Amino acid sequence: MLSRFENRVRHADLFRTADALADTAILHHRRRLRGKARRITIDMDPADDPTHGQQELAFYNGHYGNWCYLPMVTNVTFGDESEQYLVAAVLRPGNAHASKGAIGMLRRLVGKLRQAFPKARRPAQNRLPYPPE
Repeated sequence: MLSRFENRVRHADLFRTADALADTAILHHRRRLRGKARRITIDMDPADDPTHGQQELAFYNGHYGNWCYLPMVTNVTFGDESEQYLVAAVLRPGNAHASKGAIGMLRRLVGKLRQAFPKARRPAQNRLPYPPE
């Protein structure tokens, strides 16, 4: 155990921290781009984080062939820029399905991005029914 306090953080605190990360990153880029992004790409990737020993929530993942955590990392790219910017990261158990939590995260991020960049368009080939228009 790394700390006696690791399990004292409440779910609501984690949610607020994640929201603050997204809000801060989006605000920074809204200012940088003066709200003029026409296209925003959201890239969500699970990534295996191998563990050693008996760590809480470390489970065997058959796809990666090891004991790990499976965090979901979400980045955004603006227009034709090559840089990706972190807007969300969620630590998940190693046996989580690759898409676990993706829809909820997308709903929150798309809403925040639409508010910050109202002129960004939705590509026809990637239209999702979330959030409802």
